[in-house]
Amino acid sequence: MGKCNILSIDGGGVRGSMPAELIRRLNKVEPHMLRNVDVFAGNSSGSFSAAVLAYGYTPEKLLQIYNEDTLKYLEQINPDPNGPPFLSDNLKEMLTSMFGNTRLSDLKKKIVIPTFYVGESGDCWHPIIYNNFRCSDNANTRLVDAVVSSSSAPAAYPSYGRNVDGDVLANDPSVLALSTIFKNICGISMNDVNLLAFGTGDYCNYVDGDTTKFSAYDWFVKNQGSPYYEMSVFAVTMATEYIADNFLGDNYLKLNPKLSEDIGFLDYTQVSKLFAYADRFDISNAISFINKKWLNGRCIV
Repeated sequence: MGKCNILSIDGGGVRGSMPAELIRRLNKVEPHMLRNVDVFAGNSSGSFSAAVLAYGYTPEKLLQIYNEDTLKYLEQINPDPNGPPFLSDNLKEMLTSMFGNTRLSDLKKKIVIPTFYVGESGDCWHPIIYNNFRCSDNANTRLVDAVVSSSSAPAAYPSYGRNVDGDVLANDPSVLALSTIFKNICGISMNDVNLLAFGTGDYCNYVDGDTTKFSAYDWFVKNQGSPYYEMSVFAVTMATEYIADNFLGDNYLKLNPKLSEDIGFLDYTQVSKLFAYADRFDISNAISFINKKWLNGRCIV
């Protein structure tokens, strides 16, 4: 059958500038990399990057968007103090200017974008895995709607209809992409899949204080944050990496630059620093991975 190549990008707000720069660097050295991607997967800001590349824009075009002025524009302040701090109107406007009314089914490449439907009376909440595989029941979704849904982080942006950020489900969408492939392609095995994943920064996080004495307030709202929420998001990402590594072995590689400081997902003033992290990151393992794995036959998805 040949090989099926997945390129997966984590969510991370402005930290999405790092995988964008890493992809540009890799594609400059190995121009066949993006041409030979079968499936793009992305969550939140990663869904935006995956959509841009799956649509056919270049990594250079993607990087033009990850700049301080554009990111500041996308952090559109909500004038209503009783609502979420930001609005997603500017994001939707920019995406529409790039994709128009393109449907997932219109893309030449396969794509996987998670979001989470919060439900309503009589209709239970559940995950939604937007994709354009043959058996998809949502391939007619507009690309704009899938990306905005996946990027609607609770407590920061309004839900998009009844959908919220895919990090509720999986900030690293790698395993979701893998399972979607196995659901839709008969006869494929783990040995047939290559997965190249991109993180948005590995920072040494920890919960401060004596956790044996923590109350619900300490876990969920202390310091206007939620240690439990942050821990849960990162724990699911770690679990995804563990699963992918165990199932795929040397057919899996994740690039995730180590950060010496905790750069906030919404801190657009740090984007030049994030590019510097990506530029210093050693990509030699990724180049070797692409040369050994990426060109060894293709499968039709």
